[in-house]
Parts: sequence; C-alpha cells; structure tokens
Amino acid sequence: MSPGRPTRAVALLAAVALALAACGGGGDDDARPEPGPRPVETAHKLPKLKRGWDPRVNRRAGIAIGEPPGWTTRNRGTTTILRSPDKLIAVTVTPDRTDDAHDIPLEQFAARTFVALSGFEGELRPSEPRPFKSRYPAVQVQGRGPAADTGVRQRLRVVVMRRDALVTVVAVIAENARRADKVFSRNAVDAVRTIRTRPVGSVPAG
Repeated sequence: MSPGRPTRAVALLAAVALALAACGGGGDDDARPEPGPRPVETAHKLPKLKRGWDPRVNRRAGIAIGEPPGWTTRNRGTTTILRSPDKLIAVTVTPDRTDDAHDIPLEQFAARTFVALSGFEGELRPSEPRPFKSRYPAVQVQGRGPAADTGVRQRLRVVVMRRDALVTVVAVIAENARRADKVFSRNAVDAVRTIRTRPVGSVPAG
C-alpha cells in the first residue's frame, strides 16, 4: 500500500479560512466594541533545543520552530511545513494576526479547523478539545480520516495556540495511521511545543 501524502499544504489554509468564516462571520459589526490598542509584539526566543535539532524561522509568518534531526522544513508564504524523514508525517504551521482570529475561543477554533480540513474522505469528527502543553495557552483536538487521493488512513491532530492578543497559531499534524514511526510521531508533537512568535519580518538574533 502506498503510504500516501499525509496532507496537502493548502489544506490548512483552506481550513483556517473556513473556520474564520464559520465562527466570525455574520455578526453585527456595529454592535462590536472598538478594539483597543494591541500590545507590541516582541521576539520570543526558541527554547533550548535537543541535540541534533535545528532552529527554523519563517520571517514572513513571524514564527520560529525547532526542526527534529533528519526532518525537512519548507516555508510557503506564511505557512511552514515540516516533514519526517520517511515522509509519513507532516506538520503544517500557520499564524493568524487578524482581529477575527483573536475573537474565536481556542476550543471552537480547533474543532472547526479540524472539521474544515480538506483532502480527506467523509466527515471528519474531532475529539473533545483538550489542553496542549506549550509556551502559549493552547488546545488540541484529534481524530482520523482516510486521505482522498490514496485512501490511506491518517491520524490527525489540530493544535491552536494564542499569544495574548497578538497572534493565533494553528498547527496540524497528519501522519500515516498504520506506518508512522513512533519516534517521529513524538518528534512532531515536540516540534509544535517549540513554536515561538516574533514580529513579521524580524531577523533572528545571532
């Protein structure tokens, strides 16, 4: 059986857009209070990475993440994609700095993003939101679904974290449910825990 591609890079972008439309659209803009001034975003340094891990920064997205040994990282605009050495696991990370994103509760954002993931057959049903340990307040939902192009069943995890009123970060982990290496699975979760935000366009210190 072909391992299949865990997810398409555009799937998360579509999911986030749909989640925002479903959660934030249709309201009476006149009834919403004017937002106050946002705090100034500063660069949060990556935590001390494990031996063999490398720092990766997406300046257009304003995020940094630790890359596990042997993994590859590619930036596509404001989306960062990490892939395991065997290509059976993908981690897709996208930040959102819009007011609409900040207004959506994390639990709702995570669940609706999961349901909106494209590239899978049938209806995706997320688990109940649970806390996710990270630098920022975060929740996660999990579930499974077969990839539309290969039929290979995927194990899916959506993590949504928020740094104050500055940025909401969505991370999707998709992995082959039958063949993904357990070490690589742990690497994927640990990589998401390293995510830090910084001003868009900032140059890493050092």
